[in-house]
Amino acid sequence: MKYWMGIAVICIMGVGMLNAELINDEKQPQKTVRILLGSTRQGRRSEKIAKAVYDVISKNQKAKVEFLDLKELALPLFDDPVPPFQRKTEPSVDPIVNKWSETIKATDALIILVPDYNQGYSAVLKNAIDLLFYEWSGKRIAFVGYGDAGNGGTSAVAQLREVLSAIGANLLVDQLLIPTVYQALTEEGKFINKEYEVLLGKMVDQLTG
Repeated sequence: MKYWMGIAVICIMGVGMLNAELINDEKQPQKTVRILLGSTRQGRRSEKIAKAVYDVISKNQKAKVEFLDLKELALPLFDDPVPPFQRKTEPSVDPIVNKWSETIKATDALIILVPDYNQGYSAVLKNAIDLLFYEWSGKRIAFVGYGDAGNGGTSAVAQLREVLSAIGANLLVDQLLIPTVYQALTEEGKFINKEYEVLLGKMVDQLTG
């Protein structure tokens, strides 16, 4: 009799612990993960890549996934009379830059889509970074590089890592490089290589962990 009572107590405790874990998971707020499109040119491939990335990472219940499109934001060229590192408490003279600042502050993590432009990343992406300074400190960031030349944006992502590391961003080691972007997706916009989806799932786990 004591044996069966012991089993019952253990089972009840186990169920209680499981319920507690589920409740805790439900109470945890979602992290805002934004997919930053690093290209603004006509005919860009980043829109299709962004959609494919979204379809994968939005399955993660810990992530609230949104798009952040530099083409729609239409950020000005860096022309502020006060360098961003000198205005920790003062706003920019440009309201668009201030809005960009608030957007990045409200973002828990970023996945930056990095196009390969002659073995480097795009000018609009560099400009978007240089408009801010303190906002990048500690920001969790992952990269999806892509290109048509077969290198998957390796050099572009490496250069971007140097820049963001210098201003204190928290960069994931894992990254997705898509060597031939025009062959990466099905007609429905899904990744042909399912290993990409596995890697993206791992990346979003790290960004929201």
